Amino acid sequence: MPQERVEPLPAAATPVSVGLDPVSKVAGSAVLKWVGEKIAGGIIGAAAGKGFNAAIDAIFGSGDNSAELAEKLDAISKQITEVQRSLDRLTAMAAEILQQIDRLRDFMEKSVKADTLLKARLTIDTIYGSVGDASLYSAVAGRPISLRLLLEQMPHFKGMTPKKLQDAAKDFVSYAAEVLKAINTIRDELVDDGMGMQSLLQLWAKELGQQVRDKKIGREDAGLVLESYFLQAVSTQLKGVCVHCTALSVDAEDGEEFVRIFLRTDFGVTMEKQAAAYVQAMEYLIFSSLDPVALTGRKTTMDEREFPYHVDDMLLRADLTAAALSLVRYTGDADGKPAPSRQAAIQGIYGRALMRPSDIVADGTPSIALPGFGAAAGSKPHKLPYAVLDLVVEDGKPVLCDVGTTFVHQSRYKWSFASSPPAVGTVIDSNQRLGVTVKEVSVFGADEPMVLAASVFDASRITRGLPAGVKTDTFFVPFPGGYPHAGFKDQSCDARRHPLTNGTGILLETRYNFVSAERADMSTRMTAEQRLFQYKGAKVRARLWVHMKGRMQAGARKDTSRGTELGHQQDLPSHIMLRLPDRSLVGLGNTIDKWALNVHGDHDRALSLMYAMTKPGDYDQSSNASLSVDFDLVPGDYQLVLYNDCWITQRNTPYDGWNSATQTLTFEDVTLEMVF
Repeated sequence: MPQERVEPLPAAATPVSVGLDPVSKVAGSAVLKWVGEKIAGGIIGAAAGKGFNAAIDAIFGSGDNSAELAEKLDAISKQITEVQRSLDRLTAMAAEILQQIDRLRDFMEKSVKADTLLKARLTIDTIYGSVGDASLYSAVAGRPISLRLLLEQMPHFKGMTPKKLQDAAKDFVSYAAEVLKAINTIRDELVDDGMGMQSLLQLWAKELGQQVRDKKIGREDAGLVLESYFLQAVSTQLKGVCVHCTALSVDAEDGEEFVRIFLRTDFGVTMEKQAAAYVQAMEYLIFSSLDPVALTGRKTTMDEREFPYHVDDMLLRADLTAAALSLVRYTGDADGKPAPSRQAAIQGIYGRALMRPSDIVADGTPSIALPGFGAAAGSKPHKLPYAVLDLVVEDGKPVLCDVGTTFVHQSRYKWSFASSPPAVGTVIDSNQRLGVTVKEVSVFGADEPMVLAASVFDASRITRGLPAGVKTDTFFVPFPGGYPHAGFKDQSCDARRHPLTNGTGILLETRYNFVSAERADMSTRMTAEQRLFQYKGAKVRARLWVHMKGRMQAGARKDTSRGTELGHQQDLPSHIMLRLPDRSLVGLGNTIDKWALNVHGDHDRALSLMYAMTKPGDYDQSSNASLSVDFDLVPGDYQLVLYNDCWITQRNTPYDGWNSATQTLTFEDVTLEMVF
């Protein structure tokens, strides 16, 4: 298989909005229904029960039994044509989604016309008896007898005898010899063979994810395109399974056993691999089209901004599709008892947990416990195309790992419902995202009962920062004294936890009281500096958010004949900055300008004595702010810096000023993001 089949598309200039009718959205359900009924039910093939020769004897024998079996033989052909009808509807669904996106449609269509895949599809169609390429088998020994010719037409030929039909069946077996190879070729094209070659599912997921990022197609529609093309390939493959099982059943003595072994131990394994590869491709599409956002901050879990809620539905649908296809190998539940229906066989809670590389330990993945269901162990973690900021502690110091090598890893989980499943709308765990709520999902078609299922999507680990006990490492220099007309009291810097931990409560708080008198003329500074992390890795663009609140209080001014309107200026601004490895500073904002303008667009919320001077009486102002700065994340040390400044400009005219002012700044959270 070639590494790359087609060139990727250029980025789109404008997004396209695609709407689908409900019938289109569930077109693939017909394929899943067919698997559940025909393959999982064990009735695929011309005569899966007694063997083809036994069926011939009954057809040409005497009595009511012959007519009954002849009718069943005709009915089998009608049943397997459902696959073709599903294929036609899936093709129409994909065309409907892509009708406004010609270049993406061309990409997808070109990708499925690779020589090996095209030949496999034509092989199956030809031997099945639908549109194919009969010239492919002109050199095959024996007559070119297709499945539909053997089952639908030849039993009704004038003068047909058991001997003639048996001979035709043997010719059919020779003619169908290439079908198993074609089935496996489709599998090889869909599934990563472990040799570094890019499978079709990987190719589609990669391109569709990029087109979502380029805003050419919506994520949900892209997921339906991936589902459609996957099930189209599976539909053709299922027709090949019909052919092969019929050929196996020609053996009168062992036909039934041959069919059973093939479905359970051969094609069943193939289908499970394909279903797993499909789920992984859907995950790739989703996560490659999302932007990694928060590492740590106000949230303890990711919300709609990071992972839109439709992601949960897309993942659950993929899980249920894979489970339905895997019914080919279904032999019963964990207790060995078969489920009462195919819906019951796949119902349950499907979950995933996202982890940083540092969360993965040698003794396995973390278990997840749900109320009433107990703990479930996760599958072996696998990497997702979703970068994460992974903070660790090395030699007691916080270190940010190389973002070029730290990607989110995922484990999958499964909980089965009891014989009496919970009712629709039941909230299993309100602490989890969306509550793990039981819903009904259409899997096998609108005319079939719904499947009860719920989804767990636990992203809390990738928002975690440093361990709670990591050293705060704070440097504090208070305002100096010695000024003749001003002074500072009650100065404090309370560092309670490291800024990049996910604990609750205050990170850092500074407080001071400033007392000024007549003719003060000064400029001075308090400094609080807290170490954030050392970075070891490749250069990327990053964003630092600081979420904080402040309060300034002051007594009423002394409004004498030489009051503040005479032009004396004073203020107590605070500057929040980030110190980079080269020791330069980049500003996030200050309590006078950006603090107010960033949140409210005016100065009404600023913590400023200058603005307070126009207001009589006591001054007591509180406000919150979320300040941010974008910067190049390069190797080295990073510190969060606070400068509390105090300045008074004296004029020639005497100035009464403010007797006392108190400022408190509280850092509540710090969030680190990557910028794409």
